[in-house]
This record gives sequence, structure tokens and C-alpha cells, in this order.
Amino acid sequence: MGDHRSRRREHRSSPVFEYSDENSSSRDQIREVEEGTAKNFAFERILAELKVNLHSELKKQVEIKQDKLLNHRDKDFIERRDKIRQEYKGRLEKIQAYKNLRNDQLDRIYIAEKSVLDKQLERNRREAVENIKRAIIEKKKNLLLEEMEANQQVATFITKGTDRMQQVLDGDKDSFIKVFGKGTAVPPNETNRPVVSGLNPTSIEEDLLLVAGAIEVAKEFDRRTEEIGI
Repeated sequence: MGDHRSRRREHRSSPVFEYSDENSSSRDQIREVEEGTAKNFAFERILAELKVNLHSELKKQVEIKQDKLLNHRDKDFIERRDKIRQEYKGRLEKIQAYKNLRNDQLDRIYIAEKSVLDKQLERNRREAVENIKRAIIEKKKNLLLEEMEANQQVATFITKGTDRMQQVLDGDKDSFIKVFGKGTAVPPNETNRPVVSGLNPTSIEEDLLLVAGAIEVAKEFDRRTEEIGI
């Protein structure tokens, strides 16, 4: 045992063996470096191939994605499109609801204003009708009063007799002339007598009443002509 150790120490201490060990260690290091380099090259080559394959695969996926997008078959595109459509539909429904509410409001305002205008128009119509009725009644009343006054005058003439009729005719020769025309001649010796030319001798009183009525009509005509400025 002790001899073996002594021989090992002798072996280690030998210069020849020491040089041989150094060469062997250098070759091992070189071999390790070469193997590492080869592994690195192999790894880089594999990595480059993987990059090429990955790029090719990505390119293929991009082409597939592009084709689906162009043909509207992409899942993401379909989901986003459906979402946008849903949002648009919701906004459109809100806008339509607002328009309906606005139209309903305008309809209510129109109906209310129309009702007020219709009531006002009806009131104005009734007032106009009432005013016209009152005017007609007033006109009828005035005409009736005038008729009653005329009848009263006629009755007065009849009551007073022919003498009064004679006086009226004598005092209204101008009106008499207007009734029977300017060409009627009055003889000088009959100045105080009325012109009764064309009268019926058998009913002289009735004819005188007719003449008196005609004279009153002529007077009324003159009065109204002066009022209206003719």
C-alpha cells in the first residue's frame, strides 16, 4: 500500500508524465470548444429554420386572415360587425323614439291650438250672427215704425177730409209737379185749385189720397237724396 503511493508520487513528479497530461487536457479543451461551436452552429441553423418556418406560418395565417376579412368570414370581424350593428340599431331606436315623442308633442300642441282657434271662430261666428240678427230686427222695427207712421198719416188725411187734402195739395205744388211732371199747366184763374187732370171724377177722394201719398213719397225721396248728398 505504501509502495503504491510512493510510486504515484513518483509518477506525478515525473516531467514526462506531466507534459503528457497537459497535452491531453489541451486536446480535451479543444474538443469541448469544437463540440460547443458545432452545437452553436447547429442551434443557430435550427433557430434560423424555425424562424423561416415561423415566418412562413405567420404569413400563411395572415393570408388566411385577410381572405376571411375580405370575404366577411372572419370571426373577429363578424363579432365586431354584429356589435356595431347592434349599437347602430340601439341608437336608431332611440332616435325613432325621440322622433315619435316629438311628433306626439307637436300633435298635441296642434290639436290644442286648433281647438282654441275653432272655439274662437265659433264665438266670432255666433257674435256675427247675433249682430246681423239684431241689425235685421232693428231694421224691421224701423221699417215697421215708418209704415205705421205712414198709415197714421194716411188715416189722419182721411179723417180730416178733402179740405185738408186740398190744403196739402195747394202747399205742395212743387212736389205735385215732380210727381206728375213739369209739363202740367195750371190756368191763371185756377191758382187755388189742385190739378186733377187724369183723375177719376167718380172717386175723387180716393184719387186725392193717391196724390197725397205720391207727394209724401216725393218728399221722402228729396230728403234722402239730400242726406246722401246726391
